[in-house]
Parts: sequence; structure tokens; C-alpha cells
Amino acid sequence: MRTSSPSARDAGLSLVEVAASIALLTLLFVGLFSGLSRAMASHQEANEQVEKRVRMTRICEELRGVAFDDLTAFDGQVIEQDGFNIRLTVALISEHLVQADIAIASIERPEVTGDATILIANSD
Repeated sequence: MRTSSPSARDAGLSLVEVAASIALLTLLFVGLFSGLSRAMASHQEANEQVEKRVRMTRICEELRGVAFDDLTAFDGQVIEQDGFNIRLTVALISEHLVQADIAIASIERPEVTGDATILIANSD
């Protein structure tokens, strides 16, 4: 009696099966790496947005600490600090009120920008 043994053709993978497997794995890895790339870009943009907010808050706090009569001296100043351009516009609104406009932009990524306006009152 003859035992049935798989033929050499049935025992291994054909070239078509190997090519299909490689193509499927390639598509899987391309999708994975493009997703990781987008996630890294999104993470970097979120970090820059947080950094922008921290810098704006710091500038606002520094302006609040300046003597009221000295605030207008900051008008027109442009500060370049750690990859950001910060532009200050300070105007006297009334005898006891100053408006400070702060514009910030990332040097590396011009789309990362922000503006803030604060009003500072003379407490004297």
C-alpha cells in the first residue's frame, strides 16, 4: 500500500504566495510608518503650541511686574528668544490704563503663531 505524501509542489510556498505575503507586509509597514510620522508631527506641533502659550504667559507676567510709567518704553520691541519672535505693542489708553499687544511666531514653523492683549491698570 502506498502512503500519501505531499508532493514537493504542495510542501512549500509558491513564488506567488511569497510575493503576495511580501506585498501585504509592505502595505502594513507603510501604513504603520506613515501613521507614526503623522503622530510625531502632531506631537511636535502640540509642543510648540504649549511653548508658545508658556512664553506668552511669561511675557504677560513680566509686563505686569513693570512699573506703570515704564510700560510704554516696551512699545515696538521685537525679541527673538529660543526659536520664537515676540513683538510688543504698548499703548497708553488713558491716564491709568495701558494696552499691551503681544504677537508671537515660531521661527522654524511660521504657522505656529499667537496673539494676546492685556490691559494693565495703574493701581496708584
